[in-house]
Amino acid sequence: KITLEIAQNNNHLIKRSYLYFIISFIFQGLAFAFFYPLLNTILNNNFDLNNILFWFTTIVILSFISFIFKWKASNFNYSGDLVDTSHELRIKLGDKIKTMPLQKLYTYRTGELNSILASDVDASVLHMGIIAGMFFLFLIVPVVIIIATFFIEPLLAITLLIAIPLSFPIYKYSREKTKWEKTEVIKANASLESDTIEYIQGLPVLRAINQIGKNAQQLQKSILNVREIQKKGLFASSIPMVAMNTLVEFLFLTVLTVGTLFILKGELTLATLLALLIILARLSEPLANFLAVTSVLDTMESGFKNIKELLDIKKFEVKKPTKKPKNFNIDFENVSFSYENSKKIILEDINLNIKENSLTAIVGPSGSGKTTITKLIMRYADPSS
Repeated sequence: KITLEIAQNNNHLIKRSYLYFIISFIFQGLAFAFFYPLLNTILNNNFDLNNILFWFTTIVILSFISFIFKWKASNFNYSGDLVDTSHELRIKLGDKIKTMPLQKLYTYRTGELNSILASDVDASVLHMGIIAGMFFLFLIVPVVIIIATFFIEPLLAITLLIAIPLSFPIYKYSREKTKWEKTEVIKANASLESDTIEYIQGLPVLRAINQIGKNAQQLQKSILNVREIQKKGLFASSIPMVAMNTLVEFLFLTVLTVGTLFILKGELTLATLLALLIILARLSEPLANFLAVTSVLDTMESGFKNIKELLDIKKFEVKKPTKKPKNFNIDFENVSFSYENSKKIILEDINLNIKENSLTAIVGPSGSGKTTITKLIMRYADPSS
């Protein structure tokens, strides 16, 4: 859903790319499943060259079809369409920034907007085709292998099915941890970018008055915040990765040990065990790398969340005058104002009349609302009521 929304005008291309990936990996799964009948024929006492050639040719044809569809699917990633998508998204974000209410714009720091236009767009767009392809690979190939293997040798399929329920709790734990880490890292990096820009812009003045160290406290705080979040995230994500790799190795050794015992008892053929080990080796890669791919998907999701929040801001509404004014007085009638996400009321029921061609002084203590009244007159902000 997210990638299709990001793709905008190119979503028909990414839909087609996903379809080609799915077809490609279905054929790839079938090719691996047919290793069993090929090995069974090779290791059979009645060596049948025709049967061997038949199964080998079938695997080659299936692999070739898989390659063709994968190549067609990859065109979206390398044809420039992704670059066009990121360019169009940045133009759209730029138009939004130019037309959004200024009061809303003030809620963003410069570094935060820069992070959205640069890092978040890249994170959301440039990898979505490749990552989606890898996601389909890790999801579809194992399922196809297990289904096809069930019709060839049920014992093989049942053994392979053991790995799936064991991996669910590891996957669930990983998603909870990585999703939190990716969201917090993006927020922390945006804050760090803002503090860095503000510090560098003020550096000439700070040097002149010898205040470099004191005014770098906020920047140091942001740097330390990023470090702490990254440390927590790396520790949290390493646990499920180690657990998944251990599960894969445990399954491989278990199948090898139990399979050897079954062969010695005459309850399993060598062809079945070899086929099971080859297929399990092929499944081990998806299981081991699946968490890493979903972690990248979490990064994309967090980045696009920031993009979507910016795009969803309503455009600054400018009404056309219905008639020519009789004078150029400025009138406030029961005007109240408070800043966004703040409960503090800055102005409450203000009534004001400034005559045209007159000089008016707005006088009051700090924080009484003088600047706010000026912003409202200039329409840098709109009344709350």
